[in-house]
Amino acid sequence: MNQKNIIKILILVALSISLVSTGLFAVNLSRPDYYIHHNSIPIGSEKSLFNYIVNLHPSTIYNETRLANIDYVYRKIADKIEVSYNYELNMRDPGDIKVSYSVVSELIVPNKFNKTLSSTEVKKVSTHGNNVNFTIDNLVIDVENYENIIKEIEEETGLNIRDYT
Repeated sequence: MNQKNIIKILILVALSISLVSTGLFAVNLSRPDYYIHHNSIPIGSEKSLFNYIVNLHPSTIYNETRLANIDYVYRKIADKIEVSYNYELNMRDPGDIKVSYSVVSELIVPNKFNKTLSSTEVKKVSTHGNNVNFTIDNLVIDVENYENIIKEIEEETGLNIRDYT
């Protein structure tokens, strides 16, 4: 073998080794050097329940004057709406639990306006332990009062809100 062939073979071997090592280096760079394992631990459960009863003026459409959690009721025959809300939080481990809440009633006309009609003070429930449970009841929505507010807004703006509510 002549010297030129030996040099060519050595260059080919060196290039082959260089290509293989570059490939292995690239593969190793693409691997993460550590793995993170997330383990979700549930801290507890939360449950809330919203109920309402609509008190109706006597009408021919309904046989009753009190309807609970009905999907639809005609506003003109609705008198009052009694609302109740129950919240329950159960934690797996004891700790400090703080819950803030307030009750807000709003008149919303989509894409037109949003008006807060009434709002209670923010109340706080805090305890140390595994659970908290509170109920808000005796909230009464006087439909006639809201009707009067709607009439005033209609007079001021020229909107026919009854088309939206």
